[in-house]
Amino acid sequence: MSTFWLEMLGGEVRYYNARGIRTRVLEAGSGPPLLLLHGTGGHAESFIRNVVPLGAHFHVYAVDLIGHGFTDKPLIDYTPRDYAAHLVALLDAIGAARAHINGESLGGWVALWLALEHPERVERLVLNTAAGLKLTAAQQVVPPQRAEMARLTRAAIEQPSVATVRARLEWLVKDKTLITDELVATRLRIYEQPDTRRVMPRILAGAALGSGAEENPQVITPALLRRVPHPTLVLWTTDNPGTTWEEAQAAAALLPNGQFHLLTDCAHWPQYEVAEEYNRIVSRFLRGEPL
Repeated sequence: MSTFWLEMLGGEVRYYNARGIRTRVLEAGSGPPLLLLHGTGGHAESFIRNVVPLGAHFHVYAVDLIGHGFTDKPLIDYTPRDYAAHLVALLDAIGAARAHINGESLGGWVALWLALEHPERVERLVLNTAAGLKLTAAQQVVPPQRAEMARLTRAAIEQPSVATVRARLEWLVKDKTLITDELVATRLRIYEQPDTRRVMPRILAGAALGSGAEENPQVITPALLRRVPHPTLVLWTTDNPGTTWEEAQAAAALLPNGQFHLLTDCAHWPQYEVAEEYNRIVSRFLRGEPL
């Protein structure tokens, strides 16, 4: 039987005490530290195809964000700033003064707040189909595609089953056949945890993905993007079900040191769908090489 844990051979699962928050990571490699941050309702296995390959050049930590996976789940608000504060504590726990940050979806939103509020802790940024961008007053915070993602997440949390979890995971990819039974079973095990079900409404509300259409005051506006000084790669896809690649390209143009790169034939999880190309591009950017 094939297993995605073959992708982690050479790496390990570790736990760190981040100011009292027991934090789970998938870890591999040596060199400059690199944090990989998953999306809403996700977990470190979102980067199962990236940890060891990127570990050829970096000390990689794919993180279960606070409230997610097998990391502790306190009853907090789960705003992007809350996640960023947890990451500062994790950087202290691993003894890293600075790190590269690669964030997917919610993870990209969190990465931007980490860079804005703690710029001295960040080297380079990769924003992978990042959430939280609001470039114009007319742009909805929760467009229909992301409202569907919130609906699927609520269904998977409130009625966890193979069917509901598979539907949530299939939203992430263009090629639905890539969602394996093992990946579904892993997320189902996480979603069946009582503490996950307890905090998930807070997680959705903190990301403005609850039942209402209220605006999150921590959205990333053009003014905030212009304040990000770090070299930043905005990495998008032709088939992303949320923010379009044209909007993402416009966001990259607002960054003082921004680059834009478009991946084809993949959706919200390019790090999983086109892992080999993704790893090559991210590694080159973080090492300061031409893409």
